[in-house]
Amino acid sequence: MAARPPPRDGTPAWVLLAVAVPALAFTTWGAVSGVYSSGVQAQRRSLEPSLNVRQLCQYAVAHHARTGQWVSAGPFPAHYPALGETVPFKEDEGFKALGFHPGVVRFQYAVEVAREGDAVRQVRCVARGDADRDGVPAVFSLSVDVATSELSPVRAENAEE
Repeated sequence: MAARPPPRDGTPAWVLLAVAVPALAFTTWGAVSGVYSSGVQAQRRSLEPSLNVRQLCQYAVAHHARTGQWVSAGPFPAHYPALGETVPFKEDEGFKALGFHPGVVRFQYAVEVAREGDAVRQVRCVARGDADRDGVPAVFSLSVDVATSELSPVRAENAEE
């Protein structure tokens, strides 16, 4: 005698599949989208300072090309925003001269001009912040070659999360 299938409660198989497949898809999507969105958020956290610090240095170079002067600016805000908070950016005279106004920021920005006497030795643009909320500030920076006005690549410290 052939084996009999196990008894069912009378629910057709297509109904079970109609309930199980969407439930599985919903659960899988939730897990994948959570991982995806946290990855996107991490990318956005490092994108803001990378783009803004490069733009800040480009503005500093353009200002130097127009006026022959290297301008210091910032730092603003006075303390880097902790735990990923956002603050409205307020321009000081240096940022106004450069035309840099990024809106709401999660990082502190500055243009640092190092001088030896009347000669400019180094121009460095810096962004500091704790957007990943780990208590350790990330620092994004790049330098301007004062002789050629070429920008270095953006250097990131403590930003690998």
